[in-house]
Amino acid sequence: MGEAARSVFSASISLLAGYSFIRLSYYRRYVSEYLRTDRYSLHVLGYSFVFFLFGDVIAEFMPRWTPRALEHVVAGLAATGITAPVINAICLGFGVAVLDNFRVRWLMRDDAALGIRSGFLERVRFAAVARFVRKSNDSSLRVIFRATVLQKSLMVTLKSHKVYVGKPYQLHWEDPTQILTFIKILPEKSGYRDPVTKQVSLPTRYDDLGAQLVELDSSTGVDAKNVADPLATDVLGLVNAEGEIVAHIDVEDLGVVIAWAEVVSLSIYDEDLYNAFQAQG
Repeated sequence: MGEAARSVFSASISLLAGYSFIRLSYYRRYVSEYLRTDRYSLHVLGYSFVFFLFGDVIAEFMPRWTPRALEHVVAGLAATGITAPVINAICLGFGVAVLDNFRVRWLMRDDAALGIRSGFLERVRFAAVARFVRKSNDSSLRVIFRATVLQKSLMVTLKSHKVYVGKPYQLHWEDPTQILTFIKILPEKSGYRDPVTKQVSLPTRYDDLGAQLVELDSSTGVDAKNVADPLATDVLGLVNAEGEIVAHIDVEDLGVVIAWAEVVSLSIYDEDLYNAFQAQG
């Protein structure tokens, strides 16, 4: 391989340092999803350049750290253009990304959103989600996030004037940058918005059914699956006036999937505020 080819190859491999940092840092990854292609490329190039400089400094001034058993491997990589500064830069990209995840976790340590997640690693990831949403100017994302974290109900008005009230259904926030095409809620009430007066009437009350549902013990033989699974089950018992279980109801089947393109408005639903508006006529 010629010297020029090795230099080009070395420079291109160095870009892995910036790319790995952006992809492995949850918060940087979420933010970068909204960047234009040219700005995303500049971010990768900028981070890679900084990591390469530090990698070169480490290779120049730090003692040799390569184990003897791997010296021939490093020498072989250097012959192809993957020199010590490049290797150091890529390692720095990985390491700084991990540190950045812990930095965001520390910054969001008192955030209420982390209370709905368990497990250290899950909280590290969700801290980045919470920070991203708080800095986002996407109002719909912020409203849905608020409803999810604070267990509030959403009022969703459709183009057909149909209105649903319910809680966001099993939103896991694996990637808050994904464009919404559908939203699923567990309905509590439904009705219509008058096209002239815009007053909302909610005659159908699904939450009355909730008072008739009870949890089943393990002796029923019904197993709950991972809620992230589309085939998950969350079975409750439907009881009659005598308290006898007359049927098994899978709550997962009660969810309503709404096409995002059909949504006209989205807001937090408050029962007291709704009653106050109804009283005004």
